[in-house]
Amino acid sequence: MEFAIPANSDGSNVWGQARLIAIPGNTASGDATGKLVAGTRRYFNKYNTGTSWYYGDDLTIDGSGNVGIGTLNPQSLLAVAGTVTAKQVTVTTTGWSDFVFAPGYVLPSLDSVAAYARLHSHLPGVPSAAEVEKDGQDLGEMNKLLLQKVEELTLYQVDANRRMAAAEADANRRIAALEAENEELKKTLQTIKDKLRL
Repeated sequence: MEFAIPANSDGSNVWGQARLIAIPGNTASGDATGKLVAGTRRYFNKYNTGTSWYYGDDLTIDGSGNVGIGTLNPQSLLAVAGTVTAKQVTVTTTGWSDFVFAPGYVLPSLDSVAAYARLHSHLPGVPSAAEVEKDGQDLGEMNKLLLQKVEELTLYQVDANRRMAAAEADANRRIAALEAENEELKKTLQTIKDKLRL
């Protein structure tokens, strides 16, 4: 089924055209599952200086209910062969990474993380570049994982600040003790000087 979309209300000046086709199933295999494909005309020279046009396979619905945009063979409920632009995307997922703050969570040592990264060229628990290139990435799971790493970094920083504050307090105690000892030595020295003058 082809559609001509007129630019004028009287039906003249036809600019836009589109088609809606049903692709039959495979008669050789007896599979009656078909596809519905909608497409727009990509190029049409209305001034008769040479007609060149074709239809794009813009939207496909296959027999499983999968929808493809820019692809005739969607492999999931929604497959887009190109860039998706949106004002907001909500990914629903189960679980979150706040377990990092649970009392029993064992934060890996920075030495073990550094050793793992040197050996594998990525952080523990994070997929490698080769895995992402091959399998893609689950945005919900990746967001959870990235938040876990941020929360772990926060815990490392909190621990570093605690250690630094403890070291500073210890240094201040030592300085105070040394100053007190120095004052005591000064008094002792003065006492010795006073006795020698007698």
